[in-house]
Amino acid sequence: MFEPFFITGASNDKTLYNASKWEEKLKQLLTGNHAVYGDSGFGLSEKLHRNLRANEDPDYYREKNRAMSAVRISVEWGIGDIKGTFAFVTFTTAMKVGNKQVGNYFLFCTLMQNIRVCLYQKSRISKLFDYAPPTLDEYLPLAAV
Repeated sequence: MFEPFFITGASNDKTLYNASKWEEKLKQLLTGNHAVYGDSGFGLSEKLHRNLRANEDPDYYREKNRAMSAVRISVEWGIGDIKGTFAFVTFTTAMKVGNKQVGNYFLFCTLMQNIRVCLYQKSRISKLFDYAPPTLDEYLPLAAV
């Protein structure tokens, strides 16, 4: 989640990612070989990975894509959890850009859902990865980035 900015015209994922300057932020947040996994609309970078194409080294990438496809759905689970907990964000007639601050609502709901996970210390995603969520004290400073 990042601060608002404006780009005129239609923009793809890579353009928005570059404009948000998230690569620099990810370099500060992620240590070692940790990276974020994005969809194929993104390019490859040090801290942002995507499905790799067969012509980019078929054997290595086939295995990496297979491994990533097993966990990729967890991102959709996170979005689904937000929509399930905060159902109003799914009301398309009420959530129209220009009428409401849709981005702010979703940012707020994401923050609240993450706090909820920190407090309960469990989620489907943490169970899948066998990785405990951070405590609230650990998470809140990260949320301010």
